[in-house]
Amino acid sequence: MWRWLLVALVLGCAAPRAAQQTAPPPGQPGGSRVDEAIDRLRWSEMRDSPAMVDKCAVPLAHERALDTRREWPAYCNRFRDSDLVTARVSQLRSIFQALALSPEQREQVRAGQIWIGAEAAVAEVAWGRPTRVNRTLTAAGTREQSIYGDRQYIYVDNGIITAIQTSR
Repeated sequence: MWRWLLVALVLGCAAPRAAQQTAPPPGQPGGSRVDEAIDRLRWSEMRDSPAMVDKCAVPLAHERALDTRREWPAYCNRFRDSDLVTARVSQLRSIFQALALSPEQREQVRAGQIWIGAEAAVAEVAWGRPTRVNRTLTAAGTREQSIYGDRQYIYVDNGIITAIQTSR
C-alpha cells in the first residue's frame, strides 16, 4: 500500500525529466507513468549509492557471463547503459589493468574472488564499493572495515586485506 502511495506522490509532485539534474537513460517505448515514477525513484537511489552502481558495473567490467534475470539486481537491466554505469565500468577496468597481479590472480578477480594479502583495490574491482566503511586510526596506521550488504566484511590494514568475514 505504501509503495502505491509513494508512486502517486511522485507522479503528482516530481519534476519533469528534463528538469532533473541528471536524468536516467531514455525510457522504453510504451512505459506507463507508474513505471516511469518507479524508474525515477530507483534512479535517484542508485545515483546516490556507489555500491548500487557497482552491483551493475562490476560484472560488466569483467564481462562475466550471467543470467540477468536472476544473477544481478533488476534495476541493472534498466540502467546498464546509463552514463553513470558505463563510466564506472571504464574506471574499474582502468584500476584492474593498473594492479600488479599474476594471470591466476586476474582470473580470481574476474570471478569475484578476493584473498588475504591483496591490495584493497582488489576488493573494489572484484566486489565493488562497499555499502559502508568504518575507519579506525591507530598508532600502527589505519584500519578499515568495509561492509558489503549485511553479511560480508573485509578488514584492511594500511591498504592490505587482512581478514574476510562472512556472517550467516
